[in-house]
Amino acid sequence: MSLADRMSAVVGAEHVISDGGELAFYADDLVRWERPASPAFAVRPGSAEDVAVIARMARSEGLTLVPRGAGLSYTGGVVPNDGAAIVLDLTRLNTVEVDEDNLLVRVGAGTSWLSLAQKLSARGLRPLQLGPISGEYSTVAGAVSQNVPGNLDGVAGLQVVLADGTIVETGAASVAGGTPFYRHFGPDLTGLFCGDCGVFGIKTAVSLRLIRERAASFASFSFAEARELASAMAQLAAAGLGVRLFGMDPQKNSDAVKVDARTALHTTLSVIRKARGPIALVRDLAQLASAPRRMNASGWTLHITAEAPTQIAADSILNEARALLRGKGREIDNVLPKTLHAKPYSVRGFVGRDGERWVPIHGMLPMGEAVPAISALQSYFVQQAGAMSAAGISLGYFFTSFGPYVSMEPMFYWRDALSPIHMRYLSERNRARFANRPDNPQARALVERLRSDVRAIFRSHGALHAQLARYYPYLGMLNPGAAELARRIKHALDPAHALNRGALDF
Repeated sequence: MSLADRMSAVVGAEHVISDGGELAFYADDLVRWERPASPAFAVRPGSAEDVAVIARMARSEGLTLVPRGAGLSYTGGVVPNDGAAIVLDLTRLNTVEVDEDNLLVRVGAGTSWLSLAQKLSARGLRPLQLGPISGEYSTVAGAVSQNVPGNLDGVAGLQVVLADGTIVETGAASVAGGTPFYRHFGPDLTGLFCGDCGVFGIKTAVSLRLIRERAASFASFSFAEARELASAMAQLAAAGLGVRLFGMDPQKNSDAVKVDARTALHTTLSVIRKARGPIALVRDLAQLASAPRRMNASGWTLHITAEAPTQIAADSILNEARALLRGKGREIDNVLPKTLHAKPYSVRGFVGRDGERWVPIHGMLPMGEAVPAISALQSYFVQQAGAMSAAGISLGYFFTSFGPYVSMEPMFYWRDALSPIHMRYLSERNRARFANRPDNPQARALVERLRSDVRAIFRSHGALHAQLARYYPYLGMLNPGAAELARRIKHALDPAHALNRGALDF
């Protein structure tokens, strides 16, 4: 019996993909332009047991395994190195089991953040763990594998399939019959598989801590220069107020409130659901309607969200943040953090407003390096301005902070052909608008050089990265002892290097 037939007997023939056209999707992510051979198969397992059986089959056949959710990586995190691979499409693993008494939820690896939020909202609950903006499609286990958006303190435990098919539970669930209420039972085995990009094991379920919906307060500030914005973010991060921060350059700030009709409708409905009463609803809708006019000249902007059990407490935290920024920025309309809080997930930004190709690169910086790093980046892009303009490449910035660091994300936009993964997730209208654009290899080559140079600039300022995968270095950055420990763990768990070969420098 062929391998395809054996896998079909486990998951069903309709869930074993060998057609070249459909496999092109599984050889792609948001950045991959020099695609390797498509994988031998893509398989959609329906359970952890299915994954375990397929792992054993792959081992016997000498094939590698690449775990994949929505595929919205921009670092080669979910694409095979060669054609001797089985891509495991885990999106069928989408169960949601809520334990409200213990404020826990156990979700299948392929559950999207948006679908999870929708199931929890009726109970007035949400995950403590933040999800990425791409959570309209991107999956919970994908975020855990890629360490997005920067810390995984809300993860209580995992179910993982090892390379030999062993099924493992971590945290308190590792005890027979245990409830996954506590992560740190003995050595933190959960942490071993967080940020591993799937090279240590294949996550099939994730237990997340839940919190009750909390009161929130919002503020936005404008700064004349990027250095002022970076300094303000570093100061707020150092203050330990627990606020969420994001910042944008002038053009991205203006574009953020200019959305298509579908997005505007969904945002409006989300604002309606979050409104705290009829007066607040009228105020929020009026603010949303007039936002594009007011946000056009806001400069470099910083947006703050403070949450607490009561509105008084949230307002108090926000006022502390305001006091720290007094005399350093101009307070402006708070429509952007308010609407992002109401509608946190979208993939609208993975292409430009007119369908331009989008590629980011980021660095997570120590607070003391935020201002020097943005100064170095801006100086570099001044030097590259002529070449970028000639190639039709524009530049944007996105800044975030969820803890004692500042993350900077330069983003490049240019006209180019879009890939199968873009076409999978764009709206039908935008697929028609942006299809059949010609390849632009010259611009791609320049973007690749710019990203490489920016990566080096970040490194010179002590930056680390999330979403390491096949783009950011890992083993090569570690000191010798840490690198040896990582190699020993990999060898113990996956001696044939069958899991996501090439990621994390393995």
